[in-house]
Amino acid sequence: MKTKKLLFAAAALTVLTACSSDDSPMDNDYTLEEQEKDPVTLYVNDQTAWEGITVYLYGDIDNLGGGWPGINVSRTEDICGVTFKVFEIPNAKTRTENLIFNNGGQDIQLPDYNITFTENEYYLIVTADGVTLTERPVPSRVTIFVNDQTGWDSISLYQWGDVGDLGGGWPGAQVGGTVTIGETAYKVFTAEQAAGLSQHLIFNNGAGIQLGDYDLTFDKSEYFLAVTAEGVTPEEAPDSAIIFVDDQTGWDAIALYQWGEVGDLGGGWPGAQVQTSISANGKDYKTFVISGAIGLSENLIFNNNGNDTQLGDYPLTYEKNTYYFKVSAEGVELN
Repeated sequence: MKTKKLLFAAAALTVLTACSSDDSPMDNDYTLEEQEKDPVTLYVNDQTAWEGITVYLYGDIDNLGGGWPGINVSRTEDICGVTFKVFEIPNAKTRTENLIFNNGGQDIQLPDYNITFTENEYYLIVTADGVTLTERPVPSRVTIFVNDQTGWDSISLYQWGDVGDLGGGWPGAQVGGTVTIGETAYKVFTAEQAAGLSQHLIFNNGAGIQLGDYDLTFDKSEYFLAVTAEGVTPEEAPDSAIIFVDDQTGWDAIALYQWGEVGDLGGGWPGAQVQTSISANGKDYKTFVISGAIGLSENLIFNNNGNDTQLGDYPLTYEKNTYYFKVSAEGVELN
């Protein structure tokens, strides 16, 4: 049986003492272990196929977070389609530690993974062969806003190219909902895991009528297209931001107040109201349309429509038209 690794100090810990100008000791003398540090969060993409996974830490502090087999998973989080098991490491920031991922102390453990915790969070891929540091996933969703002038009873979007049947087999993706920007009502299509792909778009009515291929390489996160019975034409992007909110707050209502380079952007307190709901990737998103937002740096405050509950500021510089968020009672994160 593999056993956990323990380090034993050869000498007592040195006491770090700070003195005032008269050389009398101050009241905050402490040992290295007693220094309070910020916690660190590990996001683990667990590909081990083990029945359970824990992480043991030793180094600057042995048994950091607990004795063998170590710290348990505190929760799971889905970030941009990737499921992470989350470990909360207390008192860890700036410390150098050796991580031993194991199957809950049931005879399997990986070699030490050495790390100095300089950041507040880390993203790791853990397989049965070892540990790899990775980056937080970024959204790869592309949103297509269609100014539908076809006169058809319905419109669908089929895609083929780098990925066949992207968005579904024929007749393709269905409209997720409608968002009004200015005076134009746009039908919204979304394509998951699409960034960087070169695709052929075929708009059709699902009943025997289709347009010719419209070729696009998805090098940005949103496109605005005018679609008529004759063909497809790109439209200039508006100066508005469309914010899609996966609302998990449990509140009766949600509003969005903003302050920053422009105060009361979207309206005075409690702020902008939900315009409509859009379906994307199996989720229903509440949408806010913020006119004149592009290029501005703002602080977003999600609240329960002014009824005494609000989240902390979420700073955002509007560099594109679309943003997807998961908003819970605990906070805001990109989705």
